[in-house]
Amino acid sequence: MAESSLPPPPPPPLNPAGGASEWKDQGRPPLIPFPPSARWGLGDALASFGVFVVASIVLVGIMALVAPDAALNSPWLPLLVAGPQIAQGAFVWWVARCKGTGIDRDYGMVVRKIDWLIGPVLVVGGFLAVAGVVAAMNELGAETPTASVAELLEDAADEGLDDSPEGSDGLVKVADTSGLTIWIVFVAVFAATAVPVIEELVYRGLWWSALLKRGMSEWWVLLITSAAFAAAHFEPSRFPVLFTLGIALGMGRLLTGRIGASIITHALINGLGMVALLTTV
Repeated sequence: MAESSLPPPPPPPLNPAGGASEWKDQGRPPLIPFPPSARWGLGDALASFGVFVVASIVLVGIMALVAPDAALNSPWLPLLVAGPQIAQGAFVWWVARCKGTGIDRDYGMVVRKIDWLIGPVLVVGGFLAVAGVVAAMNELGAETPTASVAELLEDAADEGLDDSPEGSDGLVKVADTSGLTIWIVFVAVFAATAVPVIEELVYRGLWWSALLKRGMSEWWVLLITSAAFAAAHFEPSRFPVLFTLGIALGMGRLLTGRIGASIITHALINGLGMVALLTTV
């Protein structure tokens, strides 16, 4: 058989680390190319949901067996709130560590100076958008929902009001009428610092990258990851608000190709909410 006179096919494009990129649409490569060794995908993103749910169920079950009469205003509060988040964050880190090249390359975990300017702008835009959503919900007769974590901390603070000075060792003696405890403060600080990093690694990191890796348009990725972020809070009444905030957070990665601006935006939003909450309990 005569050899073909056609020229050989061009080699696949190389990514900055060397080697062929697995990006499916080579005519529109991602801002942070995925290395060939990245074996994670949408299945791992879905599994991160399962890790969070299973960890939550296990911790609640342990509490029911070990300390069924334990007060909410106790060390169980940070364990129940932080435990599932830490487990989910550890899973996402493991996925990048064992199936890829690390969270910086695979998920865009990079922070630049410009991100500290983009973050506050996205916060303002997000709050304005949420205000419009809340106004529309009120017009439709829906009550403005309260975050479940905020309600949990308020319930814990109400328990703290009933504690005597000789009660919980975690009671912060700010004032005799204060329900503020070290456990509430811990959860508030955790929500303002660790939660933004973990949730951005999950939704604007693993979820976003997994969908991009399947060749999906970045605008569709923005909508899907925002919906996943809202649904993962398991608060149907707050879905419109959380979806809107997810859009604001996702714009950080859409504009920059990394999650640094998204983390800063998320931390500012959570931080402002926790400060407002702590000043009222």
